[in-house]
Amino acid sequence: MLASPAREKPLGFVLSSMAPPIGKKRGIYGLILQTKESTIQTQRWCSSPLGYVKVSCDASYDASSGAAAAAAVIRNSNGLIIGGATKSFMAYSASIAESITVRLGSYIALVEGFCNVILETDNADLVSRLNAGSLSSWEYASVDRDIMNYAASFSS
Repeated sequence: MLASPAREKPLGFVLSSMAPPIGKKRGIYGLILQTKESTIQTQRWCSSPLGYVKVSCDASYDASSGAAAAAAVIRNSNGLIIGGATKSFMAYSASIAESITVRLGSYIALVEGFCNVILETDNADLVSRLNAGSLSSWEYASVDRDIMNYAASFSS
């Protein structure tokens, strides 16, 4: 669980990112962060610790039409797919599409009754915002608030 000094209660899940700032690597649980040093990258999925589920979230976005799609896949610590969801929607940026996707993933984990949750996304800005517990931008505030409210129901 990642705690933030700005919040009285830490987030109820571990939020990780697969996209680090250029030149940095760090890891939390099954997290793999790779630098942008080469044009071809291999990102390997890592399982969650025993007793946790990992919700891998990713979005696609077409800037010319605003069309977006979200996918969230829930895997147990053995790597078996045990849930997930997809959704098509309109968005005004790739970043908000990624945020909506993490909201979808956290909602599905909540509805399915999982308590120990690791959310994984490739949006490092979203991870920073949520781990800081701040609603800094009106563009993301309602989506980020939803994610944090869902997280309050998780026990990890």
